[in-house]
Amino acid sequence: MREFSGDEQRKFVRISVEVPVRLRLGASEVPYEAAFACDISTGGLGLVVRGEYPDSFDALTVQKDPVDIEIDLPNGRTLSVRAEVVWGHPDEQDGETRFQVGLRFTALGPRERDILESVAKSSTFDYLFPRNDGSGGEGT
Repeated sequence: MREFSGDEQRKFVRISVEVPVRLRLGASEVPYEAAFACDISTGGLGLVVRGEYPDSFDALTVQKDPVDIEIDLPNGRTLSVRAEVVWGHPDEQDGETRFQVGLRFTALGPRERDILESVAKSSTFDYLFPRNDGSGGEGT
């Protein structure tokens, strides 16, 4: 597994998300509840594997073949992509062990790229200009 540093890591604008993913490694699958995407770009995604699934982390980081991923995007669409693991390490947050994994998309077609760019634009717009959902604030 190759480690990337500095400028190599941020060639693409990443958006923070927390969305479910399904991972297939050859003939085996990582349990659906074991992992989720924590950030995504048109170049790849950051993945968190929950601490109670160390075997899933090990399976991801030792295998050499591409990983087939289905991502449940914030806009309600599901995107199927293929990626390679480029780094992985244990991480502790709020006293709980979890595992961080970085994946780079290996074959992203124009359709998939357009979908991811649309999600990034929408997420950026929503961040900059939050919607008034009627749950309080001015005028209520």
